[in-house]
Amino acid sequence: MSNFKDITVSFANLVKSRGKNPFYGTLVLVYIFRNYKEIYQLFFIKQTTLSSRLEILDTLLSSEVFVKELSKTILVTFAAMLVSYVLINLSELLKGVFKNVINVWVSKLIDLITDKTNTYSKDDYNELNDLKNDFEKRYNAEREKRLRSENEVDELEKRVKELLNPDEFNSILHKKISDKNLINPFRTIRDLVNEKKPLVNFPPEENQLLEILKKERVIKLIDEKNRIYDFTNPKGESYVEFFNNWEDSPSALGIN
Repeated sequence: MSNFKDITVSFANLVKSRGKNPFYGTLVLVYIFRNYKEIYQLFFIKQTTLSSRLEILDTLLSSEVFVKELSKTILVTFAAMLVSYVLINLSELLKGVFKNVINVWVSKLIDLITDKTNTYSKDDYNELNDLKNDFEKRYNAEREKRLRSENEVDELEKRVKELLNPDEFNSILHKKISDKNLINPFRTIRDLVNEKKPLVNFPPEENQLLEILKKERVIKLIDEKNRIYDFTNPKGESYVEFFNNWEDSPSALGIN
């Protein structure tokens, strides 16, 4: 009994070791594929009688048929293994080629982004950064000076024009006030300014006119705490005189 068990274990180990060999495994699969009808009828059809199964075995194991089928099976097995070997090596080759191409492409991309050919030390970077910041400060300072100069020039030109031609300024300002229906609000503001009373708690019309007068430099704040204003000299006083003359005789000035 022990000998039979040893033989069984030895046979199982032999089958297991041969099954791990790709040639034997492929050979068995090819043989089964080539004779699948006989094998299916032999093992899986219950209606097959014992005599029929013996006939199938005799046919498969007859010397002429067996040698012929085995030879063809071995050839097909070698062909299948050769094709598998070629495909495996081809896939490895393609994998290596693509890996190298991608690595080179990625390396070039990284070099392009980081620009490894131009490396600087930390001190060089700090020095360049300081120069950049200093240049930006100087540029901004010069830009602010230029803008202030331009504004001052514009302001001076405007004041010169107003001083050289006060009548034209008075006419334009009066037309603006008249078009906005702010004649009565100007009378109110004029009287309050002349009486040195605060300009506070105005309705919207008076507030609108007050902003216009401040913008045109006709009026100025002389007491911020009490909100007391006065007419500027000469623009404000000139326009008040113009307005008073218009009130006395609008048609004489040619203004409605």
